[in-house]
Amino acid sequence: MRRDKMKNKILIFVVVFIAISSFIIGQNQTPKAKPENKSKDIVIKPNDGHQRLPIECKKCHSCDFPTKKNPCLIACPRNELITIDHKPEEGPQYFFLTNDGIRYGKVVFSHLIHAQMADISIGCDGCHHYNIAGPIEKCENCHQQERKRKDISRPDLTASFHRQCYSCHRDWSHSNDCSYCHLPISKETKENVEKKVSKLIGKNHPEYASQPKIIYETNSANGRLVTFNHDEHVKLFGLTCKTCHMNDRCTKCHDVDRTYDKPRKHNLKGQPFEVVHQNCISCHKDNSCNKCHMNEVKDKFDHKQTGFDLGKHHSKLACEKCHTKMNPPNKLNPNCTSCHSDFVSGKFNHRRTGLILDEIHKELDCESCHPSRNFAQKTVCNDCHDNFSYPKQKPGRLVTK
Repeated sequence: MRRDKMKNKILIFVVVFIAISSFIIGQNQTPKAKPENKSKDIVIKPNDGHQRLPIECKKCHSCDFPTKKNPCLIACPRNELITIDHKPEEGPQYFFLTNDGIRYGKVVFSHLIHAQMADISIGCDGCHHYNIAGPIEKCENCHQQERKRKDISRPDLTASFHRQCYSCHRDWSHSNDCSYCHLPISKETKENVEKKVSKLIGKNHPEYASQPKIIYETNSANGRLVTFNHDEHVKLFGLTCKTCHMNDRCTKCHDVDRTYDKPRKHNLKGQPFEVVHQNCISCHKDNSCNKCHMNEVKDKFDHKQTGFDLGKHHSKLACEKCHTKMNPPNKLNPNCTSCHSDFVSGKFNHRRTGLILDEIHKELDCESCHPSRNFAQKTVCNDCHDNFSYPKQKPGRLVTK
């Protein structure tokens, strides 16, 4: 019995000693940090729209596990990711933009007219800015219609419409009057809506009535005026609007205060060199400033000034047909055979000029009628004929259609 009591006392002592020791050691240790609440930073999961995109996450996110706190977003590469190109005619001519349902009704949006000019403005991706591939997504697939939302980084549908439209319309109309686009709820009758729709049916964006001449005022020492003959560049060089105006805003043409009855003047004084020459140097790569900079308004270009009269045949050609990148104006050989390899005696089919030579003239060398083989100059006859002149007398017969 005494042994059992002794064992129990020893056991109790050991237990108490271990408990006291553990407590003392625990007091001297630095308390561990509480585990961070991971639920506050949730790993982003792709929504339905993202899951359909044929791209990898790394195209937009620089880390492996983007979260709401740290999405690791890089500069949006959406312009590089567009894999389809829709023609304006593929989309609807118009559609309705939703309304707030309180004061103003829906907007009849002229989609076709906007789409036809998208190439020289913000582009289709200006509105369809997250549409990468496949069918065009509806706006409400990403922008929710409810105004009450927790995520304010993405505008709701009403806000996105207004922000998109205001960016251009307020600049050229100089107004933020709601009634310019909206019908008041009180007037949004079926008849009034149909009137708006009827104005768009079959309507295309009008061709731009460009001015033939634009004058730039500069402070260049080489000449303060630069005359840009717009029509000449379009017709002779076969340029499209997109060639020069790809990044222009709508306000470049649309402005309620603008008139078209006089040549436009642009004051470029004080603007950076690279900005004002951006479009010109894409074609005019030489540094001959005095070709453009003068102290008076310049007349249209006449090809006769180069010593080569285009005549009735070459005048129908666009400039780039002869003046290619491999054959710029200052290197072009005026000799016809530099372009027309078949323009040699015995091979040339004179019928192409609109005149079939008679048997006598068909045997002559070209130089007999065209001195120095200058076919741009008037045909010479008096070397062989005393009373013979072209075109009163002809060395053959004209080709009839």
